[in-house]
Amino acid sequence: MPSGYTLVHTLLGPIVAGKPYNFYSQNPNRITNVCLQEPNPPSDFFTLEGIGITDEPISPSEQDAALLERVTSEISIVDGRYEVKLPFKTNPRNLHLPSNFGLCWGRLLSVFNSLKKDNNLLNKYNNIIKEQQNLGIIEIVKTPSIFNSPLHYLAHHPVIQHAKNKVRIVFDGSARSGKSLSLNDCLYPGPSIVPELVGILIRFRVPPVAIICDVEKAFLQVSVHPKHRDAMRFLWRSVLAFIASHYDPLGLISPIILPLKLFMQTLWQQKLNWDQKLPETTQTEWNNLFQRWDNDDVVRIPRKYFSFNSSNLQHEIHCFSDASSYAMCAAVFLRTYGISTSLTEVSLIFSKTKIKPITKRENQLTIPRLELIAAVLGSKSLIFVNKHLNNLKLNPILNLWTDSSAVLAWLNSTTEVRDVFVQNRLNSIRSLKNLRVRHLPGSDNPADLGSRGIGSLQELSSTNIWWKGPTWLSTPSSSIEFPFQQFKEFLSNNYSTNPQPTVIPFCTFNVITTPLIEPIIDISRFSRLPRLINSTVFFLRFIFKIKPTCLIFARTYERNPPSHYTTIAEVRFALHFLIRQEQQLFPPPDKDNEALGLFTDEKEIIRSKGRLGNSFHTNTRTQFICLLILI
Repeated sequence: MPSGYTLVHTLLGPIVAGKPYNFYSQNPNRITNVCLQEPNPPSDFFTLEGIGITDEPISPSEQDAALLERVTSEISIVDGRYEVKLPFKTNPRNLHLPSNFGLCWGRLLSVFNSLKKDNNLLNKYNNIIKEQQNLGIIEIVKTPSIFNSPLHYLAHHPVIQHAKNKVRIVFDGSARSGKSLSLNDCLYPGPSIVPELVGILIRFRVPPVAIICDVEKAFLQVSVHPKHRDAMRFLWRSVLAFIASHYDPLGLISPIILPLKLFMQTLWQQKLNWDQKLPETTQTEWNNLFQRWDNDDVVRIPRKYFSFNSSNLQHEIHCFSDASSYAMCAAVFLRTYGISTSLTEVSLIFSKTKIKPITKRENQLTIPRLELIAAVLGSKSLIFVNKHLNNLKLNPILNLWTDSSAVLAWLNSTTEVRDVFVQNRLNSIRSLKNLRVRHLPGSDNPADLGSRGIGSLQELSSTNIWWKGPTWLSTPSSSIEFPFQQFKEFLSNNYSTNPQPTVIPFCTFNVITTPLIEPIIDISRFSRLPRLINSTVFFLRFIFKIKPTCLIFARTYERNPPSHYTTIAEVRFALHFLIRQEQQLFPPPDKDNEALGLFTDEKEIIRSKGRLGNSFHTNTRTQFICLLILI
């Protein structure tokens, strides 16, 4: 029908059904888009937390190796630019990748509304798109209806650096509509290169001269194959963001980052949502922490580890570990000295701070255990730094210092610790080669700052022990005096456990087997005797109907009972059945047979007869049923 209704002919006559055409919409839809700008995603912050202390894969996975071979074979040079295909996980034509046109249109309106408030920003954004078009980085889609599958639109938004007055366009490959797939979900992520980046930064401070450069629009110089370009169409996003914005992969300012980590942990314990406003007391605490950063304090770190130039140098790696009631820290230092000179310099290379995890049984993480965890962090950090400084003339001995006597006692113990938590971490440290663990006073431990935190950048900058280690570490090798060792040092190469004598257990025992008799009806499931008897009646009826020749019914049983109610005969039979069952399960002791005068009547029920048998009462009143009461 012209109105949109459908005319259906039925047996009752024509019926109008369906919905009319909506020519006028009186309830317009309103779409609100909120864009949150995060300079560094929180996931990057937590990824950096494990660098240097987690086990790295020995070799690339088969998937990464196959992906690298595939990408290498597909790279070509077209018009002086590299051209690659997108690394789809499966055939692009078989992907259920939505177009995302509606989502990108809404995001575009939101970006445009925010940019038009500042014409300068809007012009810069427009000029960037025009510039990329002129350089051949992007191109106009001339025939939108003709495309190669899959067709997908990318949302984009500006990232503004107010300090440099720069605007950068960022495309969101993770944008999705509802539970559908995003473009990033369909692509191989590839191996992580973050650990290699940290290794580059460590080696960057070794040579006397370093050169840095930046290739303009380096990532934009790679062109996408024409078959996959339609998957990258586009139309013309607090507290954690602040913490993640401080990029410190080497952990050089970890003492001042620690209070921020602890504050995040308190928010987690309060179970606050990501966008929930902070409570007043928590907001005040955050303002106090934020004010420590809201100044012009600058921490200047020398790029080079040592200032003197000599070809005859020796290097040592020293790591200090410590733990407090709420955090653990490991700080690695490089000690450089001349073999023929008295020059000695010490520099902080790498540090790692971990806060105490939130567990249901926090009392199990005692200070000695936390000190042991800190020692594990230190040992793994030593291996990590030693791996990336292999171009230096390093002393093969890896030095680990701790102020915990409990850790040294555990390490030197030749007997296995019953605590699995402690034993596993001891095995992790003992398995390393060329490791020496020694004791030092807590006042000489620079890791104490990382485990307790520092209030401001100015205080951190002026704390010499954090940057240079204890004073005795900087003295020349010819006159160095290490701390007096009150406890025996641990050497992993010399450690061996005492073989325990093999003890063959021997014991003598007697085995008494008794038949297991399970009750047909478990009376413990019933709280009232009438309900138990009534259930037994219907149970016996069922058994009688399926097998009338069963031995249970060899005695007097009502063969044709009424179906709608129970009879007295059935109740008596059920009661006698239950009594016989309990007497078979728990028979009376043999010693009570004569004392109680026990006998079995014609219904095979054990009864007791005594002097009341001489009275004029019937047998049912003078001969009592014997039931064993278990206490």
